[in-house]
Amino acid sequence: MDMVYQLQKVKGKMSEIGKHWVDQFIARHPEIQSKVGKTLDKQRSPATDPEIFKEHLNRFYNMRCKYHIKPENTWNTDEKELAMGLGGGGTILCHAGKKNPRIMQDGKRSWVTVVEVMSGNGKSVAPLIIHASNAHLMGHHSNINYEKNTDTFFTHSKAGYTTTEITLDWLVKIFEPRTRLDGGIKEHRMLVLDGHSSHVNNIEFIEYCIKMNIHLICLPGHTTHVLQPLDIGIFSPMGPSYGKELEDFLRDHGPNWAMHKGDFYPMYHKARAKAMSEGNILSAWGASGIIPFNRLSVLTQFGLQMCTPQSKFMNEQRSGLCPLPTRADSSSELDKIREEANRLEFDDASHVLLNKALDLCSKANTQSVLDAATITRLQAVKPSTTDRRQIEGGLILHTSVLSKLYKKRDSDDKHKKELAVKKRLSQ
Repeated sequence: MDMVYQLQKVKGKMSEIGKHWVDQFIARHPEIQSKVGKTLDKQRSPATDPEIFKEHLNRFYNMRCKYHIKPENTWNTDEKELAMGLGGGGTILCHAGKKNPRIMQDGKRSWVTVVEVMSGNGKSVAPLIIHASNAHLMGHHSNINYEKNTDTFFTHSKAGYTTTEITLDWLVKIFEPRTRLDGGIKEHRMLVLDGHSSHVNNIEFIEYCIKMNIHLICLPGHTTHVLQPLDIGIFSPMGPSYGKELEDFLRDHGPNWAMHKGDFYPMYHKARAKAMSEGNILSAWGASGIIPFNRLSVLTQFGLQMCTPQSKFMNEQRSGLCPLPTRADSSSELDKIREEANRLEFDDASHVLLNKALDLCSKANTQSVLDAATITRLQAVKPSTTDRRQIEGGLILHTSVLSKLYKKRDSDDKHKKELAVKKRLSQ
């Protein structure tokens, strides 16, 4: 309305505006819609400009055409931070009248960073796992099944995050040799990454990429949620998958189990297998508008994310015609809400969504109660201890190296026990 008054003032024609003027204006202009705006941090505000997205996509397209870069030579890398002992919620079974059912978790907030890489033809490279530690310890890798999980790299940093040194070591020892095709370094490759300081402020990293014909595409600031393939299609499902594995692990080991770094990898390995499928990788690239190249898919997706049309049901909720359903304390209360909702005049789509929401509430109001014997058995489990012996061998270690070290450790420990037994027998 303020804009209308300003226009009138400019034209020198001031008149009273009726209360239905806006509705009538929108009716006369179907290309305009009234939508509810979402809040946006000021740091992300410049990234809402479509020109930024167009510029990024054009830069990718021009580089791909100039160097004839194929999808199998187009790569995306990103880091994912996971709190080792924190998962998510889930659907559980409990007594119908129980309020606020809880899922137990370790609560350990020791951060682990995982560096993932995937290509435009659905392939992935072995992950790099970064533990918060000052050295490699035997206990960090004690629960790995070296017969099956034979392709993972491990390293460490003080805070558990990537550093300039780790990033360069990762590029030289993992990414470059693992992504090099039959054409060797003469075949051009492209690496899409974010603007982390370990990338853009790492001169040795950039020089090595130039030497190996690896062309870097740095994403615009605050746009990774739209343009980063790993963020779009892989890390989103990976978080809940890891939370489910953590929940199962704690249920099996009991509430007194103290998690350590050696427990992380087996759970992450299972969650990664579900998230890093070829179908998910290809879908992630498609959603980013890069492979197959499609500017409109990104701009349309971005527009939908910024302004999502609201259904009649949600508009009525905001106008106060009926209150939003809250958490129900019993099945009978859920039934009352469902009956009341069915009497209201919603469209079919809103009815379907509401019924699904009520079904989820119903399921969430039931949690299985462990009998006293089971609880006693679980509480009797003693927390595991971590082997504090350090491992020498470099900043980044592969599972093949760790496997040999653990076999030697087991052999040495067995020999020491045999000597101790012989010594006791001889006394």
